[in-house]
Amino acid sequence: MRRLAISAALLLLLSGCAAAPGGPAGDEAAYDCGGVFVLERLLEEAAGPGTLSASGREAVRSPEAPEMGDDWIVLLDEPQRVELVRELAQTDRSTGDLRTHEVLVLEPLNGAWMPTNSSFCAMRFDLGGLGEAGVALDPAHPFDPASDELHLLVTEQACANGEPADGRVRTVFVDEQRSQVLLTVAVEPLGTASCPGNPPTEHVVRLEAPLGDRAVLDGSRYPALELEAWTPSF
Repeated sequence: MRRLAISAALLLLLSGCAAAPGGPAGDEAAYDCGGVFVLERLLEEAAGPGTLSASGREAVRSPEAPEMGDDWIVLLDEPQRVELVRELAQTDRSTGDLRTHEVLVLEPLNGAWMPTNSSFCAMRFDLGGLGEAGVALDPAHPFDPASDELHLLVTEQACANGEPADGRVRTVFVDEQRSQVLLTVAVEPLGTASCPGNPPTEHVVRLEAPLGDRAVLDGSRYPALELEAWTPSF
């Protein structure tokens, strides 16, 4: 289980943000997949279509729904809404972003169950109002097994006038395990801005113990991805 290290400000954002029907409550670890909130607990429990109620089974039998194999996980099973997600057998990079999951939402429309959301996504940690960021290792500061510092380069994904995110980078949580360090880094939104490409921002994460031989993973996605060294895209 993750040891969340979420600031008080972020907890307020999490508890105050509007959730979609069936969305998370409180500060449970959650991800966003195509506008559907996915509690990490439900991914771990992995309840399949065989656990659906009578109305849920009717929903997935809709001619408009995809074939329902055992790889689907039930997220919500209510009389007026059913949500499911599954991990793709092969990741899809066709949009320039890593898409790892397919989400399906079914709702009754005009007396028949119909998909109201059927899409692919890169499942991302619900940041509660903070902005997404690309995170990479800083090649100028290679990992030192004896050090308790991780030197990262953080690239804001939202428009930011082509400026670095100095003073706005936030370490959302760090989970130090025996074999790995799982972390999520985000950015305080700037607001209205133009959209030239943003340069990376230096950011240091301090650990409770020296890194040793542990891998470092980006926990803003599910599944988490091991960090790589930053390279210019131009």
